Amino acid sequence: MMGLTEDIKQQLIERDIPIAIVYYDTGYPNSVGGVDAEISWVNISSKDIKYITFSVKPYNKVDDVVSSDIGNKIVARLAATGPFDASKTSPHHMTWGTVWYNNTIERLEIEKVEIIFMDDTTKSYSAPEILEMDYRIVQ
Repeated sequence: MMGLTEDIKQQLIERDIPIAIVYYDTGYPNSVGGVDAEISWVNISSKDIKYITFSVKPYNKVDDVVSSDIGNKIVARLAATGPFDASKTSPHHMTWGTVWYNNTIERLEIEKVEIIFMDDTTKSYSAPEILEMDYRIVQ
């Protein structure tokens, strides 16, 4: 994983984007089809983040959205509690265990990001804006 350059960080800040997503993926299905999700991001805003929630969907090898075999869940809301420091330059990394049960899941896509800062201001971003947060695309 290449580091977040100052140039890319500045591009995101100019677009009023408070985080740079540096990695996201699913784990391999476990013995009962349970699939983990993991996301890494850098807080590039000037404010500490209190809570962050990623809404994600799973996809199979042929890019079809799939549901969990247990509960039929498709969209998962992955929440993380901070504080996530604005001065930290290395990525924050979270793994959420067994988000879905389906052994055909190959990857995930982030559909929405909701952020609550320590001063209780909020920001919400949908799929097109999330692509701008993905530094792998911006660079």
